[in-house]
Amino acid sequence: MFLDSAYTETIRMGEDSLKRKKLSDIAYRAYQLGDSSLFKKAGRETLFLAMQLKDTLGIGDAHWNYGAFYLDREVYDSAYYHYNHAQRLFEAAPHPYYSGKMLYNMAVIQGRLKDYTACEVLLYYCSVPSPFWSPCIGTSSSITAITFWG
Repeated sequence: MFLDSAYTETIRMGEDSLKRKKLSDIAYRAYQLGDSSLFKKAGRETLFLAMQLKDTLGIGDAHWNYGAFYLDREVYDSAYYHYNHAQRLFEAAPHPYYSGKMLYNMAVIQGRLKDYTACEVLLYYCSVPSPFWSPCIGTSSSITAITFWG
């Protein structure tokens, strides 16, 4: 498969941010194609390299990928953990839009678990401006957030 070849070639690259970005792209594409083995391999390498490089956004991106992977498989506790970790990193970076997107993803999980109070709180934080994040309501996600209740 093409992604396996891309992964093999990318692993041979030097340890830098370009390698981290390529590994992240491979992990995300593997997730989209349902190749959980390659996703986990590339995701682990991405996270390890981002941590070595002290790349806060890269670490957050790796956790975002893991969150999406686990959400898709309905492993809500793991998905929430990774989204929460990513949100904190994006908040610290600061990257307000991504921080808001993680809050939104966490709200979706709370809604699926029928914890509507926590879901509403997270959606509120997602919708109001803050020094730490920008509103994610008002983006393409707003239709889902507005219709989430019924």
